[in-house]
Amino acid sequence: MALFSLVVLLMSACSVHRKMTAIHYRDYINPPNQIVVDSNLYCDETEIKNLDWLEYLYWISRIYGKTSMEYKEALPDTSVWGMDSCNIPYVDYYLRHPATRDYPVVGVSQEQASLFSVWRSDRVFQQILLKTNIIEFDTNQTFENFFTIKKYYSGNYKGVEPNFEIPYPNFRLPTIIERKRILSYSDSLRKENKVPRKQKKEYSLKYGTVNYKRENDLIPGGNNRHFLSFVWEEYASNTKEPLLHLRGNVAEWSSEPNICFGGSWKDSFETIISNDIYEVSDSVNTFTGFRNVCEWKYWNDK
Repeated sequence: MALFSLVVLLMSACSVHRKMTAIHYRDYINPPNQIVVDSNLYCDETEIKNLDWLEYLYWISRIYGKTSMEYKEALPDTSVWGMDSCNIPYVDYYLRHPATRDYPVVGVSQEQASLFSVWRSDRVFQQILLKTNIIEFDTNQTFENFFTIKKYYSGNYKGVEPNFEIPYPNFRLPTIIERKRILSYSDSLRKENKVPRKQKKEYSLKYGTVNYKRENDLIPGGNNRHFLSFVWEEYASNTKEPLLHLRGNVAEWSSEPNICFGGSWKDSFETIISNDIYEVSDSVNTFTGFRNVCEWKYWNDK
């Protein structure tokens, strides 16, 4: 599911909770594509995908234009694929080809990932305020008047009086401590045997579709198996929801400078399970993406 298929999600939620207000929104709805890890910590089920990033680029192009510095600075560096001879075709089509739209976005820096997270917070909160009739839908937003969380709480969005009792979703990159909480959640599912281990089909960049068994949050890597996964599964309704691809697949940016988590498709199984925290020397590469965590915050608690 794309991150911002939020309108459908919100509409279905509001049909059940017709009297739901923005103040109590967090009591009914998780942030989109996110799973509750523990008290007020939510985590994306999977990495941020190419499709999610393309939505981001489309929004920037509408607000600023494709020739703007904002748009150019948001583009992933797809040339990183040219450093690996077997993946040179991905320079041209990995980001935008329909076949890879559900693959994790790579070639983005830690700073780019952080800016995406701020933008995501703004857009999700905007949808919440729209669905609870706090603000009105505007089809003519420009770089001068588009919605942000800061504008709303500062009283600078179209004259709307801010309500400081309404919490906002704060999407961001996870800290090291939060990463440990996330892994603890994922490991608890495996210990409780609540995550089924099924024969899976995954797509290998080198070898096409292959079958193998693995843990849901760990994809074995190694230079002989270039995996970038987009697997989706259904689970029994009485199980906790699993977090996919936490280890292996692509490494994931943290909030700490030049630190990422989880290893990637370039790392061996032994490397991935022996260490979860890595220092990244390259600002962008083919094996580091990211996922967001989220918490509900009150503006006065900043």
